[in-house]
Amino acid sequence: MEPLATLFEQSAMPAAAGLPEPLRKLYGGHLAFPQSPGRPYVVANFVSTLDGVVSYDIAGSSGGGHVSGFNPQDAFVIGLLRACADAVMVGAGTLHGDPGHVRTASFIFPEAQRRYAELRQALGKTTLHPLNVIISGSGRVDLAEPTFHTPGLKTLIVTSRAGCAHLEATHGAALATTRVATAGDGPALAPEVILTLLYRDLGVRLLVHEGGPTLLGPFLAEGLIDELFLTIAPWVAGRSTDTRRPGLVEGVTFSPEAAPGLELVSAKQAGDHLLLRYRAQLLAQTMGRAAPADAVRVDHGRTTGTVTCDGNLAAR
Repeated sequence: MEPLATLFEQSAMPAAAGLPEPLRKLYGGHLAFPQSPGRPYVVANFVSTLDGVVSYDIAGSSGGGHVSGFNPQDAFVIGLLRACADAVMVGAGTLHGDPGHVRTASFIFPEAQRRYAELRQALGKTTLHPLNVIISGSGRVDLAEPTFHTPGLKTLIVTSRAGCAHLEATHGAALATTRVATAGDGPALAPEVILTLLYRDLGVRLLVHEGGPTLLGPFLAEGLIDELFLTIAPWVAGRSTDTRRPGLVEGVTFSPEAAPGLELVSAKQAGDHLLLRYRAQLLAQTMGRAAPADAVRVDHGRTTGTVTCDGNLAAR
């Protein structure tokens, strides 16, 4: 793989720690993340076409790899983020829309498997893979997915109370090796409740949010996305009145006065692909621009409370 070419790098970045030299050369620089007090630092990672499509939404071709054209540099960066992370989070729709995909560094870019393991060790991670977190308010999760059967990969399903009952009724003993936590009555789950659960009960400090766009929306609306890694693929997917092609954010709309701002941190090039890194500006600052009360609309209910199906999340 050819190394990434760095076109722009903001100077005021956190001091790098633990990025081995071979990975630094391939990435075209250092990579480090600060910590957020009281909750995980949340890094979203997406790939988009030139016209803003993040999934073709076609059976068998819905994953991000089809959008990127299976670009190796994009896969390498995804692996790098997963190697740095304590947990990787996706919605159940994303899990099922890209069947067979396991969200580990070595799965997405096996060529750097040893280097990723060295990075995790240098960062003080105690597991080979980041925790995989599946968000499903309904509890409709296919436990036959390889995610739940990969040696050394721990998983957690976060669902509603009704979703927990559905999982127990549907899968029974199959849940013995998968942790399940409930975060309210549902069907929608509040982002802050999810983050509190991961931070307090599981020690997650760096969370990589891999979507999909319906799960990204509420986190962005609540000001709970700290960074966005966005790869721009050099093609146009198109949309029509009878063809669903989701964009980066779904289920949430912002007025011009309340649209969250992003600050460009770095821009890298891999052939005709652009790999952009943004830092989210404080949503409170954006909302302070005399935004009306209905400036943000989220098509999800709010939930409160965090309990576990078995009352013993940390031990399972």
